[in-house]
Amino acid sequence: MPSYGMFPVGGFCNSVFSPMMSMPSMYSGMGGFYNPFMFMGGCGSGYFNMMMSMQLMQSLMKSLSNITSSWTPSTPSRNYTPSSPTKIPRRYAKNFNVNAKTNLQQLKSVGYNSKKGKKLAETALTDSIGFTGKCAQYVRYALEKTRLSNGMRADGADYGNVLSLNKNFKEISANGLDLKSLPAGCVLVYGRGQAGYSSKYGHVEITTGTGQAVSDGITNNIRPGARVFVPV
Repeated sequence: MPSYGMFPVGGFCNSVFSPMMSMPSMYSGMGGFYNPFMFMGGCGSGYFNMMMSMQLMQSLMKSLSNITSSWTPSTPSRNYTPSSPTKIPRRYAKNFNVNAKTNLQQLKSVGYNSKKGKKLAETALTDSIGFTGKCAQYVRYALEKTRLSNGMRADGADYGNVLSLNKNFKEISANGLDLKSLPAGCVLVYGRGQAGYSSKYGHVEITTGTGQAVSDGITNNIRPGARVFVPV
């Protein structure tokens, strides 16, 4: 066994490449199996054969490494999670503060609930997008989100009947009232065709206590014929 320095070349080649001696032949005419190094006189023939054999081994190892690194294990699919609803920008009201304070004797006598009123007005303002002809829908959203709804749905004009049956509200007279005097959370209801509102649906809105009332859009005054329902 020839050696170079302290390195036994023949032993190294036999130990590393002996499994390769039984590789299937690349040429069908060579009898099935062959020694890939037989044309260079075997591993023990010299330093040149050893270097060629090592280069071939390095090439094989590099190929295996490339195959391994390019493999990516599949990951289990995840359940689809819908995106959160987009928040509507608050750009339609002049003032997004609400005022739940009042000195009106009418409201005190029916037991105005400032906490309910404040929450209802804030919710209505948050959802306001500008007039779309869906005032009743946006008032209903606010009532349901604040849990002040009795479950009934109606057109704007019919909310007078709806709120009359709702234990969370009591009706007061609109005489002498304006939006600046009413606190947050009072619901104003207009009949069909009343005060210039829709002849088919009427109108309904919620006061903010700052001189405004809100549904899908914002108004700045009480019109004649309004019915006023106070949160209690």
